[in-house]
Amino acid sequence: MTKVDQLRGEELIRLILDKDYPQVFALHEYAFQHQLTEEKKKLKQTRKMIGYFNEDKLMAKLEMIDFKIFIDDKEWNMGGIAGVATWPEHRRGNKVKELLLTSLQMLRDQKISISFLHPFQIGFYRKYGWELFSDELQINIPVNELKFMNHLKGQGQVKRVEVTKNLFILNEVYENFAKKYNGMLARSQEWWEDSVLPDQHCASYFNDDAQMLGYILYEIENGKLIVQEFISLSAEAKIGLWNFICQHDSMISEVELTCSNLENILFMLPNPTVKSILHPYFMARIVDIESFLNDYQFNECDESVIIHLTDDFALWNQGTIFIKKGKATFYPVKEGSNCTHPPKKGLHINIGVFTALLFGYKTALELKELGLIHGIDEELNILQSVITKNKTFFYDYF
Repeated sequence: MTKVDQLRGEELIRLILDKDYPQVFALHEYAFQHQLTEEKKKLKQTRKMIGYFNEDKLMAKLEMIDFKIFIDDKEWNMGGIAGVATWPEHRRGNKVKELLLTSLQMLRDQKISISFLHPFQIGFYRKYGWELFSDELQINIPVNELKFMNHLKGQGQVKRVEVTKNLFILNEVYENFAKKYNGMLARSQEWWEDSVLPDQHCASYFNDDAQMLGYILYEIENGKLIVQEFISLSAEAKIGLWNFICQHDSMISEVELTCSNLENILFMLPNPTVKSILHPYFMARIVDIESFLNDYQFNECDESVIIHLTDDFALWNQGTIFIKKGKATFYPVKEGSNCTHPPKKGLHINIGVFTALLFGYKTALELKELGLIHGIDEELNILQSVITKNKTFFYDYF
């Protein structure tokens, strides 16, 4: 447990206790304007929460959820931040800022070097070092645009499956898909059952050898077929699942499909000019740069690159990184040091931009063109050559 810090007077941040849950649920329902079911309340009571209190009166709260994610085919621990809320009369008093800092300190103590959140306002969380790392594409297809495609080969078929009996194989297909991207959740059985599958139909594509190569999770509501997940491991599966969607043309007026833009589903449609929106989605933050660099796999390169990293919120991340031959060494800023002349050699990056870069969401050149990385092109090219080649995506929500 992180040491509880006295803030001012009787105000302090501490872990939520059993006696606090009525206040927590009341604040959550007021802030997010929806009633919590008994199942949701029970779920929240399994999570770690911290609150900002005046004596025993809750003024603001934040939930912390333990996850695992994939980066370059490797599992990493990730700390999810959710349910951030403040009573209106206590807003604009830096209470959320203090909760966020406490959450980072707690994650650092647990040796968790990455944090994700879904922002209510992107600019707000950018101030504290979180940065966008994934987009999602929403495609809306009117029923008259549902055109069947020819199978590429074989006699594969789509079957509706009972998810509870097929969860192991569904997760296997999901993980094969997820490992192509940086940032995807490594889902537990509980997460599948509590957060992914409720109220969803499932249809899976099987090839000639009865091997599952893809699936969709979907629901039908008010004449609209809503595809929450479209997972395919081959072109054959992608076409088979699309044709299954087209089989609903007599009972729906529209399909709404959410996917990664990198899956090129829009491009494969007979009419790609249907309505589509690319949304900025989730944000990520490196919690502790030294711990992160110890686990991150850089590509080997004989040339070295120096990075001067700034983090005005989590000051332990301020310092210089030296990368050579696939290894990164972090030199934190010495306490009390004051550099009046910034070093000329090396790239200058803040923690949020560095997070987006190392995840593969943006390239070094793109970030330099936006004025978010400062330095010479030679060093920029070296940095780009040693970081991940994977791109990012995130299908879940918390």
